[in-house]
Amino acid sequence: MASGRGVDTVGSMACGVVEGVVTEHGNEQRLQAIGHATQGPTMTVPLGPQAGIVLLAVRGPANRALSPVVAGVAQVLVTRIAHQHRELLTAAPGDRGHAAARAQCVFHTNQSATGIRDLYLSRAHLRFRYSFQNKRQIFDIVANVKFDLVVAANDHSGTDWFLCAFYLYDDEWLFDKKGRSPLRYTRDFVCKTGGEYYTFIELRSEKDAAISQTCAARNPTFGQFCEEWKVHFGSEIHMAKDAWRFTPSDEIVPEGDPRDPDALERLHSEGVFIISDEDSLHLYTDHWTARPRYLAHARDLDNKVIWIQPARYYRLFFRRIATVVDARSFMAAVVPPGWISGSPQANRNAGETPAYVDLLLLAVIVSFVADWNLRLRITATLNVFIVNAIPLPSLNSIQQRFLAHSALRLTCNHLGYAPLWQEQLAEAWREPSQSRPSWPVLGGSDERWEIRAAIAAVVADAYGLTRDQYAHVLSTFSHASYPKAPELCLAKFDELHAIGLDAFTKKYDPYWDIPLNENLPQPVIDIPIPGAESVVREQEELFAGEGSGIGSQGVWGPNDEVAGGETDMSENKRAQCNDEPDDEELDRLALDLGVERDIVIRIKPRRERMAKVLIQSSERGRPSGACRK
Repeated sequence: MASGRGVDTVGSMACGVVEGVVTEHGNEQRLQAIGHATQGPTMTVPLGPQAGIVLLAVRGPANRALSPVVAGVAQVLVTRIAHQHRELLTAAPGDRGHAAARAQCVFHTNQSATGIRDLYLSRAHLRFRYSFQNKRQIFDIVANVKFDLVVAANDHSGTDWFLCAFYLYDDEWLFDKKGRSPLRYTRDFVCKTGGEYYTFIELRSEKDAAISQTCAARNPTFGQFCEEWKVHFGSEIHMAKDAWRFTPSDEIVPEGDPRDPDALERLHSEGVFIISDEDSLHLYTDHWTARPRYLAHARDLDNKVIWIQPARYYRLFFRRIATVVDARSFMAAVVPPGWISGSPQANRNAGETPAYVDLLLLAVIVSFVADWNLRLRITATLNVFIVNAIPLPSLNSIQQRFLAHSALRLTCNHLGYAPLWQEQLAEAWREPSQSRPSWPVLGGSDERWEIRAAIAAVVADAYGLTRDQYAHVLSTFSHASYPKAPELCLAKFDELHAIGLDAFTKKYDPYWDIPLNENLPQPVIDIPIPGAESVVREQEELFAGEGSGIGSQGVWGPNDEVAGGETDMSENKRAQCNDEPDDEELDRLALDLGVERDIVIRIKPRRERMAKVLIQSSERGRPSGACRK
């Protein structure tokens, strides 16, 4: 290997782990290549006697002293190397040798890197981590890829604070810090804002940090809200593996849109479901872009009651694919019965909670402040583990009623929502612009934005933001679709503070005196499926008492405590299950739960009925305790 002194590192490519070696010059560190052939010079770097992980440092300019200076890594190798060599970082207690690392942004956002983040926080002194975007082609890879520069010292007392910076473009910033200064993150801040996976949220300024702390203080998270209300999100049918179940929509509905009320009613009568993909919905609307591509007949769903049961109700969907550069990232809508999720995250527990809960959650998450909090955490996908960490405001009864009613008025855009309106408000109709019921309830852009701005003001106030903070949040969004939105939102915020919550909600909610419907909803459609009764009983027994269903991550809900590594299933009960599942049963259950076959253990009792399902996932266990020190 070449000496690190004086090496021009431009164009070097390597991926490896630093290992202590004894050479004729004494103790040095050797960069051992793993998985990738080296292109250009690699280096021996003097980091002292402590071995450490090197998932690669940023490329520095020629003749600059930045050790080690290596470049490039494939994302799949980051996790593999980290799992294989994570013990190296803390192998020598008391030693304070530095370890530098460069990885794609999986280091600060990916669920599978939770253990690595925990390791750096609880058993090392993390000095800094700087996140770059490749827009200036620092690496010869696509421009939208992010990568991190991480430096830590071995220190078993853990990390108290470290420096952070995001959305960097020029590697010269490492030396001159022009334009912006790094932010100081404390371990406590990471624990409060990053959830159980210790995600490092992507702040750009001190103002961002102050807003984030305000939002996180004393407010529940999305995951806690869902746990309390027994709401669980996940995608359902698999767009590739289950493609054989689909029928092109134009074969069943050759003209018009399957989402239109008349067409949807006919589909219900024929036992046909809409398969929702990403472009099927947008903010408060189930009609967005082109018509759905696929439909599925009940006979082709093989009695998948776990999909069919929630599709009998109105329920909340939000898009799974979104980025921080989109106009909005939390794109959600309450959809009519008859929809099955192919890509968006869907409430898979619909029917187990009052319908107004979906409306309330819709109003909160599509507000600007909730969306702003989401954008601090995502890259391209709204995984459930990321969304669960987003803070939601604590709401009193007046705020809940106003938000649910307002979301209902924005949602009821066609006759297909008439049953939902009837369920929530009965025969009441007090719309100032219409004397009798008609759809949509709110038609023009100005009329709809009047209510959307009022919702956003109530939510921002519930988060505890000041006017300046709210104005800053609004400034981070593109308002090309409605340029008057920032001014209107601030005007509503000012009005709320001027006249008070009670007067404000009475002004903008004609139904302010009608209480929320606390009853569980009745199924809107009833699609008979041959042999389904036995399947329903079987699955009800399977999930009896759990109350939380299964999310897209393939784990039990919060009441089941599998996430903590333990189950409520005693060894005696497990011993009673002496029949091994066959391959077909195991494959079917894995597909139903949306997890890989090798992390599902099907436990079958001696009797005819299933007893329990234990899902074991090594990547879902709670971290070792960086935030519990």
